[in-house]
Order: sequence, then C-alpha cells, then structure tokens
Amino acid sequence: MGNLKDPAVVLAILGLVIIVILTAYKVKGAILIGVVVITLLGIPFGVTTVPDSLILVPDFSTVENVVFQLDFTSIWTAEGLVLMFIAFFGDFFSTLGTVLGVAKKANMLDENGNLEGIEKPFLVDAIGTCVGALTGCTTVTTFVESTSGVEAGGRTGLTSIVVGELFFLMTFFSPLVLMIPNAATGPALIFVGFIMIQGFKDIDFSDFTEAIGPFVMIMFTTFMGSIAAGIAAGILAYVR
Repeated sequence: MGNLKDPAVVLAILGLVIIVILTAYKVKGAILIGVVVITLLGIPFGVTTVPDSLILVPDFSTVENVVFQLDFTSIWTAEGLVLMFIAFFGDFFSTLGTVLGVAKKANMLDENGNLEGIEKPFLVDAIGTCVGALTGCTTVTTFVESTSGVEAGGRTGLTSIVVGELFFLMTFFSPLVLMIPNAATGPALIFVGFIMIQGFKDIDFSDFTEAIGPFVMIMFTTFMGSIAAGIAAGILAYVR
C-alpha cells in the first residue's frame, strides 16, 4: 500500500479522486484541474517547492555543446549496429502501440483495427526523432499521454499545433512547470492508463489464438515497464 503517512502519497490519492469525480461529471480539463489543485495543495504540505521566480529567459549559452555534436566513430562496428537495431525497434514498436492506442480512443480505426494513413504519423515521428537527435534533445516521438487530449476532444492536427505553441511559450515559464510535483502528475498518468485499458473489452478471450498475443503484451508491458517490449513479445507469441 505504500506509506500513507507520506503527504505526497496522500496528495496523489486525492488528486486521482479529484480527476475521477470531475470526469464523472463530464468537466472539461479534469486532468489539468487535478494537477493544478494538487500542486497548490502541495505548497503548505511541503511537497511543492515554490521557485523564486515564475519567469526565466532560456539560457542558450551551452547549446553548442549538444547541437549537431554527432559521433560517427563507432557506427559501423558490430556493437554500433546492434545498438542502432535496438534503438530502431524500440522506437518502432513504441510508436506503433501508441499510434494504434490513441487512434482507437479517437475511433479512427477501421473494422479490422487498422489506421488508414498510418504512414503519416510514422513519418512525422521519424522526422521528429532525427531532428531531436540533431539538436541534442531527448527523443521527439509519439506519447501515449496524448490520449488525455483525445479524451478532452482534441482529435485533429490543430490540437498538436496548439500544444506545440504552448510548449514553446512555457519555455519562458519553466520554473512554474518545474514546481509541479510528482504527486500531481502521478494521478494524471494513472488516469491516462485507465483510459487506455478500456480497449481490453474488445479482446476476444474465448479464442485462444486471438487472446494469447494481447495477453503476452499486457504481461510484458506491465512487468517490464516497456510498451515496445510488450508489443514485440506479443507479436512473437502470436506468430508462434
């Protein structure tokens, strides 16, 4: 159960309760409201650290240390090829699972569970991955948290454009963002997981050949903490 005397744990549970209640009453932005409320409540409990300033101009003085700093010395070695193979399939399966999962929530899959034009999000993901690597960023890729946006009604490309613009603006308010504690973001991620798990009802568990693949995916994703590992194991189990 964890340490229920820890203020962070109590606030995380309260945050989940707030999000669930607001969602039940169909309140728009329930997840965002839950995050903000818990962040504010965390101040008197010592969970939220209030920064000295809410606005900070980004410092680009060290950007040259990571931008376009590529090392090609070990690429064409056996170890380098193996690492590229692992990175590619990790990103590929993670993107595949995320795209299909979010598309399912948005009711964009056809009767066979396929997404028409799936090559488009894959192309965007590939470009983002390459650009992110060139600029020294962490991998720019698809994230399952987009399900929360779909749940709120964002189902077109305009949603992504608005989110991108807001992310750019928030670079100047990074202290405000960094003050949000894990006790506030944790409940949001838990609720996103609940949203994603609703797709389990479409699995035909009466047919072993159809159910074993998804079952293996669920187990591997849960216990290995990796969507990519889950999809890879599930596909192998289904083929065998």
